Amino acid sequence: MIKKIIFSLLLIFVYSSPILAKPDCDEAIHYKEWSNCNGKMNLANGEFYSGEWKNGQKHGQGKFNYSDGSVYIGHFKAGKPYGKGEMKYADGGEYNGDFKFGIREGLGEMIWHHGGTYKGEWLNDLVHGKGIATWPDGRKYEGEYVEQKKHGKGTFIWPDGDKYSGNWINNKFHGFGTYTHAQGHVYKGNFLAGKKHGKGTYTYADGKVEKGMWEYDQIIKSQ
Repeated sequence: MIKKIIFSLLLIFVYSSPILAKPDCDEAIHYKEWSNCNGKMNLANGEFYSGEWKNGQKHGQGKFNYSDGSVYIGHFKAGKPYGKGEMKYADGGEYNGDFKFGIREGLGEMIWHHGGTYKGEWLNDLVHGKGIATWPDGRKYEGEYVEQKKHGKGTFIWPDGDKYSGNWINNKFHGFGTYTHAQGHVYKGNFLAGKKHGKGTYTYADGKVEKGMWEYDQIIKSQ
């Protein structure tokens, strides 16, 4: 929370500081001729931009109000949000972090309107790479994503205390991993599409051990 406040204050300072302020754009000429100046533009659809211009495009620090009610404050390049910025969405969600030509890309933190959060890597406006996600009900995932799906190495913790740590493919346990139940039972072995499948060992809380081959959550051959 402290980092978020500091980041927001930094954006406000950079955007409003008189030390860094550029001269006002000449409204007597067409905006496409504005360069190295501060100017405002109202669009017919209700959108509004206030900030720096270069070569007739939004470029530098600025603020953009979208027609749907969303607001972006941060850096622009060639007319698009680019670099560090903060987007407050109309539905109440908020993103702080990196942008590339108008989309989330790089490192950033998202807080959705329903209370879920994600902090980590983004690519092409999608959660992609390493990050940490939380849900309002207490669920938490820390690990790798591919195009918004849990994919690669990661650990998921449920509100009741259950935990899975291992490999994921397409949002499901797949490959080698360890599932620890809150009651103390532990399965360590292979999974297939979310099911115990292949070689694995199940250790019960009372110390009993079941080792062998599994098929879709059922042991078919004990060792």
